[in-house]
Amino acid sequence: VTVISATAEYNRDEQVVHLVGNPYMIVQRPGQETALVSTNRITRKLEAGKSILDGDVRIKQGEWTLLADEGVYSDSEDLIVMRDDPLIIGRDRYMVASKLNYEVDRKRIRLKTDVALYSRGSGLALDDSASNDANQQLPSLMEFARRGGRIDAREFQTSGENVADGPLTSILTSDELIYHFPDDAEPFTTVTGNVLLTRDDMRLSSPYIEAIGRDFHTIWTDQGIDMLDRKRDMHVVARVMDYKTRERFLRLEGSPPPLLEFYKKESTEIEATLRGAVIERDFAGRRTTARGDVRINRGELKAIGEIAHYQEDAGVIVLEGNPGIQDGNNTVHCEKIFYYPESNRILLYNNIKGYLGTHRIESEFPGLRSPVGSPRPMLSLF
Repeated sequence: VTVISATAEYNRDEQVVHLVGNPYMIVQRPGQETALVSTNRITRKLEAGKSILDGDVRIKQGEWTLLADEGVYSDSEDLIVMRDDPLIIGRDRYMVASKLNYEVDRKRIRLKTDVALYSRGSGLALDDSASNDANQQLPSLMEFARRGGRIDAREFQTSGENVADGPLTSILTSDELIYHFPDDAEPFTTVTGNVLLTRDDMRLSSPYIEAIGRDFHTIWTDQGIDMLDRKRDMHVVARVMDYKTRERFLRLEGSPPPLLEFYKKESTEIEATLRGAVIERDFAGRRTTARGDVRINRGELKAIGEIAHYQEDAGVIVLEGNPGIQDGNNTVHCEKIFYYPESNRILLYNNIKGYLGTHRIESEFPGLRSPVGSPRPMLSLF
């Protein structure tokens, strides 16, 4: 640690040095980026090995800048403690909390109590498809902060056209947030205690979330999530979530099995539910796959199977793995089931056997007709 100042006053009896006149500290460690600390006044307590930073404290290391009114730096712990709502500014994001511990040597920032992370662009957002070009035209981070993390995309122009409407800001609140940025590995963030992530029409809560990488390319938890996505009219509950933000690929699993509830548009009424041991969602390909004891409920309809593929563009759910339609205690099984949610239509394909009500159905039953050109029988239910 090197301390530089215009003026220094040394009290030998108290072993205290007062530094004024643009004092600053340079903290260097082998193999690490240099940290620069500036403030209005530094009181250096030599015997205790502590420096009191008083007024307009600014700490710069790597991509982060820390701001506070006051702070305390401990030599032995290589720790800076900042209280009274310190602020951290990074690229396209900033963080606030009641208290901040900056472990310089361990390259770790710990935020405690009333933690809030505001991020723009990739951030911690699920299914962020915002244009990077558009984000480059957005206001400065300071202006973004002054607006309380809210902006109107229509105010900003890109190539003579309005920036497309869509979510621009993620707001993450929690009891504690720890940001690790080691030199020899990817940075990662752990968020603990009453975690709440909101972005546009999406709301996600969890006891714990871990995000890996500067761009949060992986968001993970094994302690449960509850996510409401009003953009897709979908509610998700799962024990384990693994979301690859670059690939826009979401995987849900754990015990109890993950649950997806689909709402009617602009309503809180549940239209259908989907359960499975593992549920995977490909946002880019607009496909959802459920595996293992799959169950679909929609009104009186109950469909079961081992695998379900939902192809959104085609508007069809394909059930495989000895799939069946349940009617009370009765079930009709077949090779495949094609379910069209929009028209509420079901096609049972090949090897159809079982009961519907009091009627036994088999694929060889004389009253069952095959579509023209199809050698295998199908049954259409409406």
